[in-house]
Amino acid sequence: MKAQQNILVTIFDVSTEAYKAFTELKAYKSNAETLIAQALLIKKENSVITTVDSLDQGEQISGGAVMGGLFGALLGVLGGPAGLLIGGSLGMVLGSDVGAVASFGQSSLLEYVAQNLKDGEVAILTLVQEQNEQPLNDFFAQYNTHSQRFDVAHVQSEIIAAKEAHDQSVKHLQQVWREQRKADHSSKLDAFRDEMNQKFHQLGEKLNLHK
Repeated sequence: MKAQQNILVTIFDVSTEAYKAFTELKAYKSNAETLIAQALLIKKENSVITTVDSLDQGEQISGGAVMGGLFGALLGVLGGPAGLLIGGSLGMVLGSDVGAVASFGQSSLLEYVAQNLKDGEVAILTLVQEQNEQPLNDFFAQYNTHSQRFDVAHVQSEIIAAKEAHDQSVKHLQQVWREQRKADHSSKLDAFRDEMNQKFHQLGEKLNLHK
C-alpha cells in the first residue's frame, strides 16, 4: 500500500484523556508503517484555539522547518485572526446552510474543526505518514474520541485559500473604511453631539455643578 501523508484530527469527549493520550503519543515508537512527524495538543476556549503542548520529530532532519511551517501556518489560521474571521464565520455558515457544506467540500479540515471542536474541548492534530491507518486508529480507540484524516496537500491548499480570503477581507474593510470617512455623516454627528451635550448637562446637574 502506498504511504499516505495525513493530518489526523482527534477530538476528545473527555479533556483529561487528551492529556494522557498526548503523553503516550510522545512515547509512541514510529516505524515504516506509521511515521509520526509532529503532533499538537490544542484547546478551544472562548472561540480561540491555542496550543497546549507539542511534539516535533521533524526538527531532527534537514528541511524539517517545512513540516513545522505547515503546522505553524495551520495554527495561525485556526487560532489567529484568519481563524476568527474564517473559522467562526464558517461555523455559522455551515451550521445554518446544508448546501454550504457540500460547496465547501467534505474533506475540509477547517470545516471539521469549526463544526466539531466546541468551547472547552481538547484535540490532537497528528502529522503522520501511514501505510496502514489501523495502528493509530487502535491507539486512539482507547479513548472516547471522534476523528478524521485529511490529506496534507489538501490542508496546505486550505491554508493558502484561508489566508487569501483573510487578506481580501482586510482589503475590502480598508476600502469601505476609506469610503465611509469621505462620506457625509454631518446629520448623524450633529444629533450625536446634541445627545452628548444633554448627557453631560444631566451629569452636571446631578453633581450640582450648575449654579
